[in-house]
Amino acid sequence: MKNLIYLSLFILAACGKSYESTSDGGSDYRNEKLAMESVDEDYKSEEPGKVERKLIKRGSVTFETQDLDETTGNVKDLTQKYKGYISNEQNRNYGDRIQWEFSVRIPAQSFDAYLTDLSEGVDYFDSKNISVDDVTEQFLDVQARLKTKKALETRYTQLLDKARNVTEILEIERELGKIRADIESMEGRLKYLTNQVSFATLNITFYKKFSKDNRFGSKLGKSFKQGWNVLIGLTLGLVSLWPIIIILFIAIRIVRRFWNKKR
Repeated sequence: MKNLIYLSLFILAACGKSYESTSDGGSDYRNEKLAMESVDEDYKSEEPGKVERKLIKRGSVTFETQDLDETTGNVKDLTQKYKGYISNEQNRNYGDRIQWEFSVRIPAQSFDAYLTDLSEGVDYFDSKNISVDDVTEQFLDVQARLKTKKALETRYTQLLDKARNVTEILEIERELGKIRADIESMEGRLKYLTNQVSFATLNITFYKKFSKDNRFGSKLGKSFKQGWNVLIGLTLGLVSLWPIIIILFIAIRIVRRFWNKKR
C-alpha cells in the first residue's frame, strides 16, 4: 500500500513538470526574439588603425593645349596604358575656344603615375586639385553591420522552423523581409565604397583658344570659298544642259520666223 502511494506521488510530480515545460514553451519564441533584437545593434568593428586604410582619391586638372587631337589621343592612350577607362567625354565650343572634358577612372595605385605622365608637355595648369578621403571607419562600420544582419537573418530563419502558429510565422517573415532589405542596402553601399577605393577619379579639362580676328577671318574665308563653289556648280550645271539650251534656241528662232511671216 505504501509503495502504491509513493508511485502515485511520483507520477503526479512527473506530470506537473511536463505541464510546466509545455506552458513555458509558448514564451520561448518571445524570449529568443527579444534576445535577437538586443543583438541586432550589439556589434563591434575593428580598430581603423589595425587594418588597411580605405582611401578614395579624386582630382581635377585644367590646362591649355595647342593641339586638341594630339592631347585627346594622349589621354586615351594613357588611360589604356594604366588599365583605366573613360566614364564620361564631352566636347564644348565657347566661341573663342574649343574645350574637351574627360572623366577618367584609374586604378588607385596608378593615379600618381598617370598624373605624372599627363603633366609632360603641359606648360602650366590653370587649376589642379587633388583630394584624398579616408573612408576606413565607414567601410568597417558597414562591414560589421552587414555581418550582424546576416547572422540575425540566419537566426530568424532557424526561429521560423520553431514557429507554432500562423501569427508567429507571419511576424517572423515580416522581420526577415526587413532584415534582407537592410542587407541588400548595405551590400550596395559596400560595393560602391569598394569601387571608389579601387578606382581613382580624375577629371581632365583642356582647351584651345582662338582670337576673335582669326575666327572672323576664318569665317570670311569660308564664305568666299562657299560662294566660289556655288558659282562653279552653277556653271557646270549650265554646261551639262547645253543640248536643251541649243534646242530651245532653235525653237525660239523658228517661232520668231513664223511670227514675222504671219505679220
